Amino acid sequence: MTPPRCLGRYTRPRIRAGDVVRAAASRSKRYAVEWDDWTVTAFTTRGRLRWPCTSGRGGTPRPLIFGDLLTALQREAASAVVAEFGVSRTWVTRARRALKIDWRTEGTLELWSRRSREVRPRSPKTQAQAARPRRPLTAAQVEQIRRLHAEGAGPSELARRYHRSPQYVGQLVRRERARTGDSQ
Repeated sequence: MTPPRCLGRYTRPRIRAGDVVRAAASRSKRYAVEWDDWTVTAFTTRGRLRWPCTSGRGGTPRPLIFGDLLTALQREAASAVVAEFGVSRTWVTRARRALKIDWRTEGTLELWSRRSREVRPRSPKTQAQAARPRRPLTAAQVEQIRRLHAEGAGPSELARRYHRSPQYVGQLVRRERARTGDSQ
């Protein structure tokens, strides 16, 4: 599956290794971010943009949160941030949590909306169920439903008993009343 497109256009800052940047980053694996002056030691290499990082515990590169990355965390879907900046999905989740950014961003909602409109093929089991016609109720069953409904049985109870939807049972009862001229 192709990663979702970003809503905005993001560019790499004009920074080189050794430059000092005012940004947020984490000192530990808990992802409690601290705003401070950080020295750029490396760049991410997996995303479309090479984003500046600082060395964390054990020399592990930790992305610096500032500029376009901060904007993307606030606006884009997590999978779009992963593809654009080359960070992990876990990192995006933890960084958002540390910065108190809600996970329901504009990009996430747009992605859900787009995916809900896509026509997805049905599973083989669902196709078989849809293709199989439901046997119509016999005249005796229809009469029994009408009689039970007249005695006070609700559509939900009758629907469970005859494996039909409550709407179907309600329509059936109304149709039978109109056919027989019963005004109950």
